Amino acid sequence: MINVGTAALVSAYTLINADDKTAQGLITMLMTSAKARLKKEYELSKAAVAAGKPINEEEEILNAWTDWYQKSLGTVADVVPASDIALSDKISNAQAELEDLKDSFEYELKSATSLHK
Repeated sequence: MINVGTAALVSAYTLINADDKTAQGLITMLMTSAKARLKKEYELSKAAVAAGKPINEEEEILNAWTDWYQKSLGTVADVVPASDIALSDKISNAQAELEDLKDSFEYELKSATSLHK
């Protein structure tokens, strides 16, 4: 229980004193996690489609994870008391990067599927 209390205290302290550096750290952490998750889901989807699952079901999974991370990125602005246009631009750029990554995985998935036909 000591570790739980310490983690809660550190989290609260971080949020109370949040600034642009905190926001950038959150964006970086979320992007790292998002890229790893989307890559893993792509690999799972590729195997599932090769095994006969419909591609549209696998695309829904990629879309759901992309949506989750894009919404999570959108909440980063809430952490900084006086967020500015530069932070909004960083968030928008990160969201666009995720969308592009998802689109490239969907394209690769469709390409791999057409090769097996």
